[in-house]
Amino acid sequence: MSEGRPVVIVADDDVTLRRTTAELLEDAGYETREAANGLEVLALCEKARPDLIALDIMMPKMDGIQVLEKLRQEGVKTPIMMLTAKAEKD
Repeated sequence: MSEGRPVVIVADDDVTLRRTTAELLEDAGYETREAANGLEVLALCEKARPDLIALDIMMPKMDGIQVLEKLRQEGVKTPIMMLTAKAEKD
């Protein structure tokens, strides 16, 4: 973390949505890290513990549900906000 600001990982394979979300969070005073897929999220979480993860459900390489399950299995308790463009629940 820099300057003591809370860190948020913004994970989405849509670069425009990811970048816009990160910029809005930065404007609100958060530090952000961006990830385009689930494996990138896991790598970022290994480097530093974020304060929040905004996680897209439908991502390549490892989807958001798989990332959530893996993090929880590893004992990571970071709050995770799931994002989706899906119109229906499975």
